[in-house]
Parts: sequence; structure tokens; C-alpha cells
Amino acid sequence: MGAELAMPFRTGKVFLGADYRVFRNMSYDGTRFGQGYALDSLGQVVTGQITRYVLGPDGLPKADGRYDSVDIRRNNLESLTLNLGYRVPFWQEGLSAHGGIHLSLLRSQQDVSGGINVVVNRNVTTPTVLGSENFFIQPVKNSITPGAFAGLRYDATRVFFLEANLSLLGFKEVNYLPFSYTGQAATTEMRNHTKVLLEFSAGFNF
Repeated sequence: MGAELAMPFRTGKVFLGADYRVFRNMSYDGTRFGQGYALDSLGQVVTGQITRYVLGPDGLPKADGRYDSVDIRRNNLESLTLNLGYRVPFWQEGLSAHGGIHLSLLRSQQDVSGGINVVVNRNVTTPTVLGSENFFIQPVKNSITPGAFAGLRYDATRVFFLEANLSLLGFKEVNYLPFSYTGQAATTEMRNHTKVLLEFSAGFNF
């Protein structure tokens, strides 16, 4: 969804636009199996194992009574982008090419739910549980990043157009780190990513 204001300049047009985008991802298993951390009765950090759950006939995690762990996550991203560009006639009547820079305000949210058990003696009937950590949290981080774009527009009629754009969108993705994974107080970290977007759209001139 977006809007644009354009003004003639030399052989083309200078334009200022704004776009709102929503990126929805699928849920995924983010469990870090292997070494885990827990606190003993004296408050000291001890190590054990974070072990894999089993899947039931429906493909969902199924407890087998042996203290396995699951950590389900989904990363969502929203962006409000301001575009500054220049458009010129290209090749044939009705077709134009454009390019420019953009500045994006991004909102990264991670949906996190799970239960981590840190155990020892996993292969016996009743493993020893050193610690359990359950969480349901939705950390959010905002960031502002620059980028660039280029594209083509076809004015099918005086009021209706089709457009294709290729743009680079850098963003910071929030990631939750429970105590069980690090042995330190639960926190969040930021991970840098870049999306290459190829978008097709239609719109109206007023």
C-alpha cells in the first residue's frame, strides 16, 4: 500500500512516495539442542543437555515423558518507507524508468513460545531435570535504515498504471535468548539482515 507525489523536472519527474509493507513469516522450530544451562540449589550455573522432542502422528511435538524441549518462533516485520526518486521516459510511449533512495522505519517482532528442560542422564527411563524454563513473549525492536530502489512503470491509460520495483531493504531482526541457552539473564539480541524485494503493483493517477 502506498502513495506518491510527482512534479516535472527537466525531461522527467521527481517524486516523493510512501509505502507501508507487512512481512509475515511461518512459524518454525528454533530450539537449540545440545548444551544447556540451569541454576542449582545454591544459585550456581550448571550445565546439562537440551534434548529433542518426538513428533506425534499429526506432525506436532508430542511429549514422551522424558523432558524434551520445544521452542517455536515466528518473525514478523513491518515497514513504513519514504521514497525519493526520479522518473524518465524509457524506450516507448507510456513506459518510464525510475530509481532513487528510501528511508524505512522498521518494526521487528518475534513471537516466541516454548518450554526448555535442561537434563542429565537423558537415556535412562527418568532423566534428572536440572532446570525448566517456560516462556511466551513477543519482543519488539524498531530501527531506521536507508536503501535504494529502481523500477519500471507503464501508464496503461491516463489514470491507470502498472509498476515493477526492485529494492534493497536492510533491517534489524529481534531475537530472544532465554537463560537456558546462554547461562545469563534472558535478553534479546539484534541480527542484521537484508531483503531483496521484487514487487509488482497497480495504481491510479489523480
